[in-house]
Amino acid sequence: MNIAKLGLMLMMLVGGVSFANAQEENPEKVSIDPVTIAAGDEMELTINYESSVERSGFQMNILLPDGLTFVKQEGLDEDEEPITFYATKGTSLKASHVFDVTYKSANELLIIVYNMDIKSLKSPGSLLSFKVKADETLAEASQIVLKDVMFNGGQYFDVKVDVTKGTSTGINEAKAEEADNAPVFNLGGQRASKNGKAIVVKKGKKYVQAR
Repeated sequence: MNIAKLGLMLMMLVGGVSFANAQEENPEKVSIDPVTIAAGDEMELTINYESSVERSGFQMNILLPDGLTFVKQEGLDEDEEPITFYATKGTSLKASHVFDVTYKSANELLIIVYNMDIKSLKSPGSLLSFKVKADETLAEASQIVLKDVMFNGGQYFDVKVDVTKGTSTGINEAKAEEADNAPVFNLGGQRASKNGKAIVVKKGKKYVQAR
């Protein structure tokens, strides 16, 4: 597929294309809580959603400022095969929603969500979550921009989220060390070795152990 993602999936299955008028208020409320993050830290961010009208799909570009990058995550698919991903479905999406995430750069993701049966997103809820990591080049004050947000049948609009550079507390490093030292178990619930390739359970979650 491509050709501009097949017309952005036919504008999320025949959604209208219009541009927001500064004097009109969008029925969709899209937001991320203000972000404070220190250099070297990772943080999971959630895009919240609420709407007074029913929508079945949406698109947006997520643009990070210099000094913030998307974190590639690892997990298992429904067949317990290893996968990598940059974003996860939110609570507003139903199982039948197609969730298409395109990694454009370390600072930009393109998200397209649609439903072949035109089933509505659940409101209130969340659209998706993603992880970011900060480095020393992050400015004291910057912004994450959700660019060209558009719900099928709706209008294009942008959302800006304030980002503040914080001071590292060392908590993340301590949690990471604690996680590394946590025991692992095989799928039968028995204590397993931390060496060798296998699917293991650590702190209640499945992982692919590759060492």
